[in-house]
Amino acid sequence: MWELDVGSGRLNFGPGMTEVFGDEAAQRLATLGDFSARVHPADRGMVMERLRSHLQGRTPAFDAEFRFLMENGSPHWVRCFGESVPSLDGAPQIVAGTCVDADAPHRARASLAEARATSRRVRKARDQFLANASHELRTPLHGLVGMLQLATFAEEPSETAGYLDMAQQAARQLQETIGRLLDMAHVAASPPRSGVSDFEPAPFFSGIAGGMAARCADKGLSFCMQLDGDLPAMLRGDARHLSEILHHLLDNAVRFTERGEVALVVSALPGQFLGGVNLLAVVRDSGPGIPPEKQEQVFEPFALGEDVLTKRNSGMGLGLALARSQAEGMGGRVWCESEPGSGSSFHLLVPMRVSSCTL
Repeated sequence: MWELDVGSGRLNFGPGMTEVFGDEAAQRLATLGDFSARVHPADRGMVMERLRSHLQGRTPAFDAEFRFLMENGSPHWVRCFGESVPSLDGAPQIVAGTCVDADAPHRARASLAEARATSRRVRKARDQFLANASHELRTPLHGLVGMLQLATFAEEPSETAGYLDMAQQAARQLQETIGRLLDMAHVAASPPRSGVSDFEPAPFFSGIAGGMAARCADKGLSFCMQLDGDLPAMLRGDARHLSEILHHLLDNAVRFTERGEVALVVSALPGQFLGGVNLLAVVRDSGPGIPPEKQEQVFEPFALGEDVLTKRNSGMGLGLALARSQAEGMGGRVWCESEPGSGSSFHLLVPMRVSSCTL
């Protein structure tokens, strides 16, 4: 129980209130002013207005749910009830009531609301994904069929070769799209399993960089790779999934960068266990950047990059979702650091072991 002396503003707490407000409440919250100062600033006006309304007889009781700032400064939801006890002349003399801990129910409601919002966002993204997937499948398929038909009627060998080359490009695009759809279905059905092997970091990353440099050159972008001199000569880990994750991150960087450069920076950080090392790979680009509130959404399945960044780009929003799923399957993680207009950095951190094997 608690009691407020309306005339003096003195506040008295019963023993049960320390369970709600903490052990220091009885000693430090001696007045209504002390208590008001510990109410969250966003809730303070509402709490005091409801107390005034009750004291003025406009409401039958005082009832407010608000955030109380605990001794460590963290907000804690409480709900307080009270009724005035009048003096002989009918004016309120004291207000007596109780408070209950409302933190768990309030956070449960907030979590439920957040889950519903996430569900709505995922459903919307799924619908966008299905529409976009149809476009991504139909476009190269129509191109493939059209180029093959034109090649059939071409009279000059050079003309035929040109049509076949364009048909091959369309086929590769279609193959990539179908491959990602199948990869996403596989990840959804079962988490990726780690396949451990020994590999040399230098040629491994150089192979990835070679293919990516050619893609960047085709788009008029520059590409650079930087390997930390402290990288072990041999590593033991899941090289196949590591390669797939990096390709997803690099493909995303090239797709959304119109001018400038894409960079891959690889370093080694101390591991948690003896003989272990944390491999950190950072993919940087000079693209449009991603607002802070959107940086987690780009990793959600069905989230379309062009919906977050720019409609000029195509894709189905699968690459980053696959990258995060595969990284987590390896015991690692992927995250984004970005500012609109300043490009993006996608970080991959995965645990590896230093290998003494020589290939």
